Amino acid sequence: MKYTELNSLDSTNVPATTAFAVKVNGSARTVSTVTMDATAHTVTLKLASAVANGDTVTVAYTDPTSGNDVHAIQDDSGNDAATLSVTAVTNNTGDTTAPVFASAAVDGTSLVMTYTELNQLDATHVPGASAFSVKVAGVAATITVPARVAQHA
Repeated sequence: MKYTELNSLDSTNVPATTAFAVKVNGSARTVSTVTMDATAHTVTLKLASAVANGDTVTVAYTDPTSGNDVHAIQDDSGNDAATLSVTAVTNNTGDTTAPVFASAAVDGTSLVMTYTELNQLDATHVPGASAFSVKVAGVAATITVPARVAQHA
């Protein structure tokens, strides 16, 4: 979480983990620790378990009291940050799951291999023809791989 505050955040008095509500794909995720970087104006929440690429994440923060207190996100002058309602979080978790082969179909001279993958396949780094072994009626066939791979939804 990043705050746009003129003053530095108070990184000495850190709010309780229970002041935050994090949900991953609609299910609560425990916040293990809270750290604050005063000059970067950031609050970092360490979660009890990792978030995966493609997961939907939200965060909410509740200021513990209506007044200024030391158990809240606050600037170094003691002014509390306001309660933050449920807010979407940008998930920057990298893709760590390899594509899985699903099927193959041939139509004349085009053999199309389909993979299950949450993200698009890498169309920049296309494997060469030598990465494939194709047989027609038990006999090895010569193949060419197009320089460009089509992306299908």
